[in-house]
Amino acid sequence: ALKKNAPFIKANPKGISETAFSLKGTSFKYGKTKYNIRLLSACQPENAICAIEALNVLKSYFNIEKKDILKGLKDAYWPVRFEIVRDKPLLILDGAHNEAASLKLKESLELYFKDKTLVFIMGMLSDKDVESVVSNTVKYADNIICITPPNNKRALDKLELARIVTEKGGRATTADSLSEALWMAGMLAGENPVIAFGSLSYMGELKRLIEKDNKNDNRKQRV
Repeated sequence: ALKKNAPFIKANPKGISETAFSLKGTSFKYGKTKYNIRLLSACQPENAICAIEALNVLKSYFNIEKKDILKGLKDAYWPVRFEIVRDKPLLILDGAHNEAASLKLKESLELYFKDKTLVFIMGMLSDKDVESVVSNTVKYADNIICITPPNNKRALDKLELARIVTEKGGRATTADSLSEALWMAGMLAGENPVIAFGSLSYMGELKRLIEKDNKNDNRKQRV
């Protein structure tokens, strides 16, 4: 910014107050304004204030009103970023695939599920810092179902992931497919939450399977 003689504007996390987290959404105050966002996880208010500061600059160049910012933040949607894809039992997808993201996931697990029994579905790529991701999250799950992300040459084999999980003190099992992983998670979790995370490369396919199951469940209920 100095080199280009451009103004440097920094969002101020200390300016965030009255923060309220729930699985239905997040609210916080920044300056004198209260904001409501649908995005979950501990880091989202800080992400939001970066957008707010950017939009405050853009208001000088575009027709952006305060109501537009409020609505935009409320409607903002980011797939598989601590996204609830099923309510009963609760199933959350999160693309925590590196050390930094796993630390944010850790914050969210402590925020929403303190003292809860959790089941993980985990799949990783071999070129990521797998040991750090496992170390940061392993203590929060009673069972961790390890999968090999499909159709990816960089995928870490599920048996190697299970070995790392066990080495870090977790209880690991393996599934041969995403469908099997979902079935196993349902059996192990019962009514407890399931968190699927790791490589983004398998999240899309997993989400499609879940949406298909949700539609089938809705049909059964209508019958």
